[in-house]
Amino acid sequence: AFIDITANVKRMIGLPINKSKLHKTFVAGYEGSQEDQISKWSDHVSGCDHHSYDYKITLAAVYVNMIRDQILSETQFTCSAGIGANKIVAKLAAGTHKPDSQTMIPPDNIPALYQTINFTKIRNFGGKLGTAMQQELGIQWASELVNFTLSDLVTKYGDKTGQWIFNIARGIDHEPVKHRALVKQSACSKNFPQGIKSVDELNKWVLDLAEELEERLAFELADNKRVATQFTTHMRLGEGGSTSTQMPLVKCDLDHLVASANKCINKKLASRDGSYNDVIFMLSICAGKFVPAP
Repeated sequence: AFIDITANVKRMIGLPINKSKLHKTFVAGYEGSQEDQISKWSDHVSGCDHHSYDYKITLAAVYVNMIRDQILSETQFTCSAGIGANKIVAKLAAGTHKPDSQTMIPPDNIPALYQTINFTKIRNFGGKLGTAMQQELGIQWASELVNFTLSDLVTKYGDKTGQWIFNIARGIDHEPVKHRALVKQSACSKNFPQGIKSVDELNKWVLDLAEELEERLAFELADNKRVATQFTTHMRLGEGGSTSTQMPLVKCDLDHLVASANKCINKKLASRDGSYNDVIFMLSICAGKFVPAP
């Protein structure tokens, strides 16, 4: 996930930099231990103007550390983070010190970071475009992209893509951080590599999936003030292929979720004797068509 914290950093301008607030923070392009990197960086920033980029990105690292600490406190989960001027470099930085640290990438240090990154790790270079560039340009590292002129890239990939590659080679990305839209549906699924046909065994998994889905729907109600009104099951069967069933969802509590799942499953699979007439290799239950909570 990407977060634009520009406004938050602006409100912090003027605060002193405290090294203790930069625990588990690395500086891309620096070598040595984490403590050595932050000590060297803090000495550098202490001489910077409060409107300099290096001072501001340090404030951003302090702010992101506060977010990570809160996540750990409230969920007991750790997370990594990257702090940079745009989505491209922030994402690359985030992957350098997982799973419980963060890395900031000052613009002057982007060339050093690029020397350690396979260019296909950059967003949008992992598919057909990246494969074509490997074959046509004969490159491996992100740092090699800067060797090609804008004219070279435009000739090979067109005006828009060529300009974009030229910018990315220099750590420039103008794509804005967009507010993530609310999910249209919430789903939980389970694969069964060996397949299951036992009613009792499937009932166990239906209950487990319904409990997980109930938690997610409770989050939607508490945080987004909305409830789901449609229930869907999707199954991958041995002989029947893939099949889906939908029905209205009256309530989002556990009993109704389990009952809805069983009703959909039985509609497709139940025999007269109550057993299932096919083997199930995957089961997914989903709630969607959210509306404002009453």
